[in-house]
Amino acid sequence: MTNNLKGTQELQRKYEHLLDKYVDNAHAEYSIKQEREEEARNRYGHLLDYAKPDYKIYKDIIGIDDVCRRMRQQRADDYEQANIRMQERIENERREQQERIDRNNAFVNSYLEKKEAERKAAEEKRKEAEQEQKILNSIHRMIDVKDEASEMVARTNAMLKINNERRKAHEEKMEWYEKQQNYMKKRQ
Repeated sequence: MTNNLKGTQELQRKYEHLLDKYVDNAHAEYSIKQEREEEARNRYGHLLDYAKPDYKIYKDIIGIDDVCRRMRQQRADDYEQANIRMQERIENERREQQERIDRNNAFVNSYLEKKEAERKAAEEKRKEAEQEQKILNSIHRMIDVKDEASEMVARTNAMLKINNERRKAHEEKMEWYEKQQNYMKKRQ
């Protein structure tokens, strides 16, 4: 068994560096770590410089990532500022367009109000003209009625005159006839 233990220790010493990555470094003591590093340096010497990761490239990658992140942030800020300016410009254009529309609407409304006032004035004038025409027509009818009445009076007077003349002629005839009858009666 001691042989077996010796063989295990020898194997462990020989291949211990291969097992280093499997040992939990957080729990290993500092002195053990130092011993292992010293032993590794003695065994492998200059090869360890190549075996250690080159953190400089990672620093460069992180630096490039930071630069890219700052550039993306700068672009995002520029894009946001451009959007804000574009929104302001769109808002200004919309406001100016609304002002133009309001001015045009005010002009059209004032024009329509003016036309409506002119139409109402024309309607009033037409109504007044119709009223005046009705009054004139009434006066003309009254004049015509007066003329007709005068004409009728004249005709009636003419008929009465003719009637009077006929009556007088009839009375004269009747008088003559009575005279003739009286004369004939006297003669008899």
